[in-house]
Amino acid sequence: MNGATLQEHAKSRADELPGANLEHPFGPEWEVYKVRGKVFMLLTAATGEPIVILKAAPPTARHCAAPTRTSPPATT
Repeated sequence: MNGATLQEHAKSRADELPGANLEHPFGPEWEVYKVRGKVFMLLTAATGEPIVILKAAPPTARHCAAPTRTSPPATT
């Protein structure tokens, strides 16, 4: 899956969440999704490539970053 497709899937899922709001506090090139004023997802192509940044608790983040057959290895 390319970055643009990943962003579209992430946006679609976020739009389904109750109370999720889209804001642009860092300018038009950053899409920031919040629930109850707390950030949970950022999307941008400011790096030259479309990316999705998710906020997660450490145990969840480690699980989400684990490689699968369809995802590249996580980088640090």
